[in-house]
Amino acid sequence: MAIMLFGKTPADLDTYGGGGYTTILGPLISAYQAPGRGIMKSWSMYSASTGPYNVKVKVFRDDGTNYVFIGEGPVQSVSGGLNADMPCWIPVEKGDLIAIYISGTYQIEMTSEVSGSRAYYSGDVTTTIPKSSWTVDSYALALQGKIFTRVRPL
Repeated sequence: MAIMLFGKTPADLDTYGGGGYTTILGPLISAYQAPGRGIMKSWSMYSASTGPYNVKVKVFRDDGTNYVFIGEGPVQSVSGGLNADMPCWIPVEKGDLIAIYISGTYQIEMTSEVSGSRAYYSGDVTTTIPKSSWTVDSYALALQGKIFTRVRPL
């Protein structure tokens, strides 16, 4: 069994606030794209809010025209600081994008990235939505997924 990480290491960075959006990270940043095929079994984030508030990790696939919803983890209640190794079970393919839905008002750590590094859509997205319907900006959240994959012997 091998472990692959994708996303940014959760850390105390700059603070972003809001709520009620599904946010896809990394359409233009390879660090936020799954490095290979496997099962995402856990994820981590860093919160600037004392909390608690509810979050869900999600995975989407870019098919060129749409962001295709692949799956999501269970609702997690998070508090301030590092929230590490929260469980999920989402099959991923190379290039899939990590995303998050946060209900209510929150403060999550983020970093300024290249333009187009984040796409967000109002609500808890669980369907395929055309890419043209998402709002795009230049921020990325401190969010990381852990993928487990089977390594076959040579």
